[in-house]
Amino acid sequence: DQCILPDDCPCYFDDDKYYVGDLIMQSCNLCECTGYNWECETEDCGATCVAIGDPHYITFDGLQYTFQGDCTYYLLQTDTITVTAENVACGATGVTCVKDIEIQYGSVTVLLTTGSGVTINGQSVETPASMSMVTVEYSGLFYVVTLGAEDTVTVYFDGAMRLYINVPSSWKDKTSGLCGTYNDRSDDDFQTPAGDIAD
Repeated sequence: DQCILPDDCPCYFDDDKYYVGDLIMQSCNLCECTGYNWECETEDCGATCVAIGDPHYITFDGLQYTFQGDCTYYLLQTDTITVTAENVACGATGVTCVKDIEIQYGSVTVLLTTGSGVTINGQSVETPASMSMVTVEYSGLFYVVTLGAEDTVTVYFDGAMRLYINVPSSWKDKTSGLCGTYNDRSDDDFQTPAGDIAD
């Protein structure tokens, strides 16, 4: 073994060794190994809401729960955007699955329907498609709907069992619905429209 200067010591992340100058991504921030320490950018990365399976949810603030309602529900509601999901029975055991995702942004309504593709303002469209700062693409396994030109909100739906909604940090304290009240506190994610906290 040979002694090295402290500034030349490696860094570690997830049991992997990195050397001085090596870069990794931590969430949306770039981190550089600077001699046994990581120096990272400090951008606020926003948050993601997840609905998977029958359906299991993770709110923007990280609260995990299961909800078996058989109806149409607001996942995200703000002053300018609504994202609703229609849940329907999908098995003999009483579980529900997402059938439709409807996204409203300004005068544009995007409907993503399991097995039926995409409509914008009631007209069936091929992807990619765009209208009034709303873009719909099909990428890999997901429909990707991007809303807005700045501080964009992005919705990913695989047409069956997986839905993700990404919001920037500028949307803190502006959301409601099953995705929660994005404010870095999960204890108020079940806030009702009247402002009460549901159990």
